[in-house]
Amino acid sequence: MIAFNEQVLLGRVRTGELKPGCHHFAGKHVAREPGPKDRHDLRRDLRSTGRGGYNVIEAPMERECRTIIADAKRGKNMFALGMLCNIYSFDLQLAREQIARTFGKKDASVIELNVKLLNAGFAWAENNLEFKYRIPATRSTEPQIVIDGNTALALGVLASGMEVCAMYPITPATSVSHYLSAAFEKVGGVVHQAEDEIAACTFAIGASYAGKCAVTVTSGPGYSLKQEGLGLAVMGEIPLVVINVQRGGPVPDSRPRSSKAT
Repeated sequence: MIAFNEQVLLGRVRTGELKPGCHHFAGKHVAREPGPKDRHDLRRDLRSTGRGGYNVIEAPMERECRTIIADAKRGKNMFALGMLCNIYSFDLQLAREQIARTFGKKDASVIELNVKLLNAGFAWAENNLEFKYRIPATRSTEPQIVIDGNTALALGVLASGMEVCAMYPITPATSVSHYLSAAFEKVGGVVHQAEDEIAACTFAIGASYAGKCAVTVTSGPGYSLKQEGLGLAVMGEIPLVVINVQRGGPVPDSRPRSSKAT
């Protein structure tokens, strides 16, 4: 695990996500902490992490990045990618080609800078680490697809037997409706784009009251706007599926399970 800050390092340990023997790469930025107490606390936390059976390696990512770019925060991700390429014995040329493809619409200097950071991370790992891994790729025996989370949600709506989806465009949930608009009618479903979030919620409630299996999809601000409608669904015991999409994935409804509106 490569931790760019102390919170990430300790958070993974405290939640029990890592096994003993795991390699922790912690940014070696102790000297840049605001004061003596902070430096002491960071060193103490690193020592306690080591006692948990983890191999804590202080990697000077910020220092190395500043030899290439003024703001180390803009370079650490590429430096870390270079480290991982070395640790997992990946072909560095493939990583360079991927960087060129990813930043293809930007100036050539942007690609060059990111490749330099990648090479620097690879070189640091080569010169300072005594372990490497190679995990051979294996072909899947079953057909697979590569999709983003919103497409997966839309497929879930299709597979679950939903009949009506009412929503209003809002980032990052909008593309759920894009996929459903192209596919839902083929399985007998209807996508309704309402004039606002409140209308989307109440439309779905009305569809459910009429006997249809309904879902409304939104994001954080839209979820707040839907609260009055959701209260109506709860009081009327009207079944309703609400999908609240946040960056990083959908967030489950936190209301009591006794509520009829889920």
